[in-house]
Amino acid sequence: MAAPRDKEKLLDDIWGELVRAVNDRHHAWRTPTLATVDDQGFPQARSVVLRSANRTSNELRLFTDARTPKCQHLQQQPKAALQFWSKRLNWQLRVRLDTQVITEGKDVEAAWQRIYQSKAATDYLAIQPPGSLQLGDGQLGDGQLETERAITANSDHHLAIIVGRVCHMDWLELNREGHQRAQIIGDSLTWLVP
Repeated sequence: MAAPRDKEKLLDDIWGELVRAVNDRHHAWRTPTLATVDDQGFPQARSVVLRSANRTSNELRLFTDARTPKCQHLQQQPKAALQFWSKRLNWQLRVRLDTQVITEGKDVEAAWQRIYQSKAATDYLAIQPPGSLQLGDGQLGDGQLETERAITANSDHHLAIIVGRVCHMDWLELNREGHQRAQIIGDSLTWLVP
């Protein structure tokens, strides 16, 4: 059986991987699955991009279009979960969150300034909300795309930030010498039966 890890080092390692995932486009934890509950009580899960991880504030942040169903779900029920998996680490991390959707203010505008000249900006500038039926064939030529970017640089965007305050983490390591599992609440770690 694998020797139990040092608790404080494990906490450091988990948060270190979350921060690394924000900065490394190839890190498996960069695109976790976000689960919410819709207005009919059904779970809804989708991949998202982790944009910020801050251990000091105990927060994880995601960007989205403010018109998406997930924003509506979170405004009705602000509890959510993120599930991360890394084959390289053989780690699964499940995180329960209390969320807040921010659609305006200095944090949103600072985030917009970081991305408005990137290809991702068009995701937040679309006339139609995500999930609506496309008009026409849905294809943009290179010239049309560049024109749209130039016009929309100063246009209204639909960028929103999902701020998730971490309430609970469930960490699992799969290991041939013995799996290990821990529950983390704040800076308190308790070992669990895998």
